[in-house]
Amino acid sequence: MRILLLLTLCLSTMCSAQLTLNGQWDLILSSTDITEAGLDYPNQFQSSTNQTELTWSSSLFNPLLTCVVNINNYRVNLRKININWDPALTMSIRRTGDGTPDALITNPTTLALLNSSVSNGTIYQEIQDTDIEIVRFRGCRNDIPFQFKLEGMSVTLPVETYSITLMYTIYDDGL
Repeated sequence: MRILLLLTLCLSTMCSAQLTLNGQWDLILSSTDITEAGLDYPNQFQSSTNQTELTWSSSLFNPLLTCVVNINNYRVNLRKININWDPALTMSIRRTGDGTPDALITNPTTLALLNSSVSNGTIYQEIQDTDIEIVRFRGCRNDIPFQFKLEGMSVTLPVETYSITLMYTIYDDGL
């Protein structure tokens, strides 16, 4: 499985924005993973709890201010693009933490507002061919962690390298 590693967006000439995703999960199974004749693979496989980390940085007015003045609301959607995928397989995602606000923000009121703003995505959701919402947050965030789960792997599936590409889309929902 390959995960989109870097996506850069420019929202306008007056602002700059960058969505960064770090992480990739390559799950390799072989016949030696089955220890006894007649058994199948385990029902599910889970990645580490911070397999992919999402960071969003932007400036509404001046790229030099980065995230200091940004208190907009954002949501991130995700969908999969099948490269070589069997319909018996399902890939799910969940958010396992909140990440942190930008380190330049020191005002306690602003920090409290930003820290209380992360929501959605803490329960596994199956990644579809159409968008699913995986997180909402306010302002800039660093290192929001995500975990993946693969289900449906079986010895009855053809021996293949199965892969998908994940497409993340961020929306600015304003104040």
